[in-house]
Amino acid sequence: MGKIHKIAVPRVIDKTLLTAYGWSAEVPSVRFEFKKTLKLAKFPLVKIPAGCLLRLGASAPGKKLGYSGKAAPATGIEARPPRNFAELKRVNRLAHRAYLKEWGTKVGGFFLTAAKKYETKYLPKTRSLIMLRKGKPVALYSLLKYAEKGRTTDIVTWHCPFVRLSPAEVRSVWYQASSWMDSASKGRLVVGLDHFDKASVKFFAGLGFKVDRIRIVRM
Repeated sequence: MGKIHKIAVPRVIDKTLLTAYGWSAEVPSVRFEFKKTLKLAKFPLVKIPAGCLLRLGASAPGKKLGYSGKAAPATGIEARPPRNFAELKRVNRLAHRAYLKEWGTKVGGFFLTAAKKYETKYLPKTRSLIMLRKGKPVALYSLLKYAEKGRTTDIVTWHCPFVRLSPAEVRSVWYQASSWMDSASKGRLVVGLDHFDKASVKFFAGLGFKVDRIRIVRM
């Protein structure tokens, strides 16, 4: 997993920072924990070397989310829990395939390995919400409960649309997803975000999530 360094929030995340903490070529990843949390909306400038992936660890108190985007119009986006695990697995695979199609060159082969383990070990334990347009799934949101240092925490294990939507439809999805996460969460919410996924970063920034750790991985 790589060494963990506890640092103040840097002004820039770049090669100079990585060199200063001795990230050697034979080590696949390096992790930094911030001494103070940082609003996701104010994340510093990123200039990491090509061939590296930046992952953000962010969190927010459960039951206190508030979607800060524009009002969500009636766009025909409907939301409901999966009817059964077979449907959830099918929609989860649709979401993963779409993510790989768009971001495959950035996330690398480890995504496939992680996705297979997630489907068999963790997906059956999730609480999930499927978004549909004209009866066809367009987005998936999933929460996985786990105990963290004596308190209940929910990991947001999937969190984005996987087909092209209009801006109004995206706002509707985000509004419904944030309302559902607020009511379904059992405690603190945590999420792992790929820095290049600007739409997801914008969504969670709008919900008040704060970053407390990052991980940089060589692809």
